[in-house]
This record gives sequence, C-alpha cells and structure tokens, in this order.
Amino acid sequence: MLDVLLVKSVTGGPEAFFSDTEINGYNLTRDIPLPSIPVLDAWVKSKGYTTGFFDLDQNPGDELVAKAAEADVVGFYLNYSDHFKVLDAARRVKTKYPEKLVVIGGPSITNFKEGFYKLSAPKTPGLFKEKIGRYVDAVVYGEGEIALETILRHKDRSDEIGELIDVGDESSRGIIYKDKTGTLHVAKHPGFVSDLSRLPIPSFTLNKGLIPVAFIETSRGCAFKCPFCEMPGLCNALRLKSEKQIEAEVGYLQALGVRHVIITDPAIFPSKRMDMLSGIFAGRGMVWTGYAKPGWWKNREPLYPKETLKKARDSGCVSLFFGGESASEKTQELYAKPRLEVLRETEKLCKEVGLLSCWSFMVLNPGETSRDVDRLIDLLIEMNPEMTVFSPFHVLPDSEIGLNPGKFNVRLTDPDYKLKGAELYARFSKSAGVDKKERMRNLVENHPRLVRFLLKLMLRKADYFRCVETGLGLADGAFEMLRLDAALSRKTNIKIGKSNYHLMFEMAAASGVKS
Repeated sequence: MLDVLLVKSVTGGPEAFFSDTEINGYNLTRDIPLPSIPVLDAWVKSKGYTTGFFDLDQNPGDELVAKAAEADVVGFYLNYSDHFKVLDAARRVKTKYPEKLVVIGGPSITNFKEGFYKLSAPKTPGLFKEKIGRYVDAVVYGEGEIALETILRHKDRSDEIGELIDVGDESSRGIIYKDKTGTLHVAKHPGFVSDLSRLPIPSFTLNKGLIPVAFIETSRGCAFKCPFCEMPGLCNALRLKSEKQIEAEVGYLQALGVRHVIITDPAIFPSKRMDMLSGIFAGRGMVWTGYAKPGWWKNREPLYPKETLKKARDSGCVSLFFGGESASEKTQELYAKPRLEVLRETEKLCKEVGLLSCWSFMVLNPGETSRDVDRLIDLLIEMNPEMTVFSPFHVLPDSEIGLNPGKFNVRLTDPDYKLKGAELYARFSKSAGVDKKERMRNLVENHPRLVRFLLKLMLRKADYFRCVETGLGLADGAFEMLRLDAALSRKTNIKIGKSNYHLMFEMAAASGVKS
C-alpha cells in the first residue's frame, strides 16, 4: 500500500501555435519532466512515507484509476493548460474510491486558491458542467513539501487538517481543505520552507524514460518585486541553497547519466551565483541553462559582466533566458526593469562569448499601444537573439497590479476573471497546433481587422481588464502578439518559442547537444 501516488500531467498549452512539439525525438508536450514531483517525492520519502508515480500523459486514465487503488492519497499537478484532463482524472478517482484523499497542487493553484472550488468542467462535452470541487479534498498553494507531509500525517483522521488550519498551525500553511461537511478551511499563508538545507536530493530517477534532462533549483523566492508578478505576494524571502548542496545534486545527476540541467530559479542572482554555478559545472561535460536578469532600471550596466558570461559558457552553459518585458522606456521604469540600452548590451555580450539567448516580452502593457509593438519589432530585429517568446499582458490576482489596479491605470471589469480565463485557456490549448501558425500569420497580415474582431469575440469571457488610458484589453494584446509573431517570422530568423522550459530544450538542441 502506498501513502501517496503523485500524478504528472501534461505541461503543453496554446503556445504550440509558435513552435514544433518534437525535438531530438521527444514530444515536448507529453514527455517533458516536471521540476516539482521529484522534489516532493524525495521529501515525502525522507519523512518515512511510501510513494508511487503515475504519468498521466504516457498512460490512459483507466490505468490511473487502477493504480490509485494502492494509495491512501492521490496528488495531482495542475496547470492552466490542462486542467480539464486533470479534473476529469480526479473525478474518476474520487468516484471509484470516495475514501481516498484527492489533493491538487501546482502553479495554477496560486491564482485560484479557494476559488478553485468554483471551477467548472464539462462532465459531458457540450451538455452540462459541474463544480469540480466536489471531487477534491484539498488544494495546496505555495511550496508543497510541508503541506503534503501534514496531509499524509492526518490522512486517517483527515478532518484534523481543517482544525490545524483554523488555529493557524504552521504545518497547515498552504492548505485549503474541504471537510466531510463540505466546509472549506483556508490557510492564510502559502506553503513555505524557510531552510532549503532541509531538502533532500530530489528523486531524479523519476525522469527515467522522459527527456534526459533534469531541473535543479538553487534558490527559492525572488529578490525583486515586479508589480506584474505574483511571486512577491506569494513569498518575498529569497532563500539560497549552499554550494555544497548544489554540487551534491549535480554530482548525483552526472552519475545517473544526465547531461542537460535547467536551473529553475526565477533569476540567477546575484551575479556571483553565476560564477559559483560555473565552478560546479566546470569540467563535467554537462550542459546547463537558466533564467537570468539583464539588470534593473537604476543601473546602466548589465548585471553579468563579460567575464562572468564567458566563465559560464566555458563551464557548459549553452543559453540564458532573459526577461526583457517591454520596448517602452516608460514601461521599463514603471516595472523597475532594465533600460533598453542594457538589453542591447546584454545581448551583445552574449554574442561575444558565444551564449545563445532567449528574450521574453509582454505585449500591450498598461498605457502601451500598437506603436510600442512596432518598437518591440525594431528592437528584436536590432538585437537578433536566438529565440524570443512573448505573451499579452494580463493581470495576475496576487500581483501588485492585481491588488492595486488603479495605481497602474488598469480597470478590472470582471471579479471572476481568473476562473473564466482558466477555462478559456484550457479550451484554447485543445485547439492549438503548430500546423495552424502559418494560416494565422497570413490572416493577421491580410485581414487584421477581421482577426482583431474574431479575437474580441472569442476572448469576450476572459477580456477582464481595460487600460484606462488607452481602452485596450486582453483581446487587443492577443492580436498584437500574433502580429508580432507574423512580423518577426517574415523579417528575421529568430525562433519564436513556446513556454520557457520548452525553449530551454530547444536552445540546447540548437547548440548541438544530442539526447
């Protein structure tokens, strides 16, 4: 008998419009491993519990129901792009085994919190929907290790979980629990691990049979307070793993034969952390990538000097993923992001040392217009990075903009937008596909007014905000994103990417790394 069965779900989404799903023989939507499950698996085992693992992408739902018979707790990973599939699986497990505890966690839960229980999913496609919360006992938001341990410790007396939440017990942080009477008990604070030295080496063997790559986190939290990001509201404490701890994880991966490592930190910061990582990877014959910060508004120099970038490249770093955000200096100042001269200089340094780069941007930030998108096209043509990824500006519920929209010249028009947006996102991901991108580019270039109208119609349920100054909303941003994609495809050889993790795999492949 297992204490907990951890279930992996697909991580693809509508970004498939912008990139192929196959690379080096692997399907990036289906096969990509997740950062969190090996970490949770190792933590639970270190506390004396038994675990199992099920890949919902590689195996049918019927097999999951059979496997769930062996477990007391079934834990699902959820993200926006596949919540229909996960919720259907949760329904099937709970219907078959009402005595099992069904738990859902993952990045989307941070947006939903108790609102998760309001989510609807189609029970019979095209006929009617039902509230999926009736099939889920608990959701976990924030860092999940201690929360999952608490759920397991009380799995035989599960209503004690609600009692712990009600008295504010620290072990209940991040848990939202529905007791046997249907009453919700909501933890006020997200899950949090204060000392990362407590974390064991993740169960990297769970990646066996998936893409031969592994994720390593060298820190948690973020040192920056970007107003569009939910991270500051979730956790504003930056915690660092020691060099010895990171070296042990990298050494273990090397022994397993893993050659490609992705650093999952929001940004490798400060710059001396980049030097430290370079020292750990040097001479191992492994390649690595990670998120990096070009700089911030108050400084006119890039965060990483040329010597640091060269040392990283020599140690096996093949690419870095930078947040550019906007081609508007006004927006960059509003977000405390780097000046455009710093973006240009950072890309120049990457080219000089031989590092591939990917730059992410948001389209139609508050106060921006189509002119700013034209400036972004010009900026990317000038910089000419290896890859770029972009998305329409949208409001995250726990971000500073979400909490104080008026301060940023934004007006929210629908208080339940996060629920409607999630459903729309999941439906959109079902119909996305790389085969449609050329057709979409042609439509955008030849019939822009028609495309803009259709997007406003399609996104009407999720078009939940307006910039007070310009009157533009999510549908306008979606159109400009497609226009940006069409223009770059016509004028440049820049690869237009999918999600962040997918891009990192693609950058490694572009550098000649073979799986």
